[in-house]
Amino acid sequence: ESAEAAEYLVTPQVDVLEKLAGSVSPAAVLVPASTDGKEIAGRLAIRLDSGLLSEVVDIDGEGVASHSL
Repeated sequence: ESAEAAEYLVTPQVDVLEKLAGSVSPAAVLVPASTDGKEIAGRLAIRLDSGLLSEVVDIDGEGVASHSL
């Protein structure tokens, strides 16, 4: 990230989610599919070195996701 990254409104949200995920090690982090949510999810996935599923509309009891695409 550059020094200018702190100027974007999503950066503080990614910072908080990264700290929370690091402290509790969740199986998944769910964010809304809004414009900001998609950017936050992408940045968070990179920071956590994890995957990203987009446009998920349902998650069953076994953790299998369904997409709206």
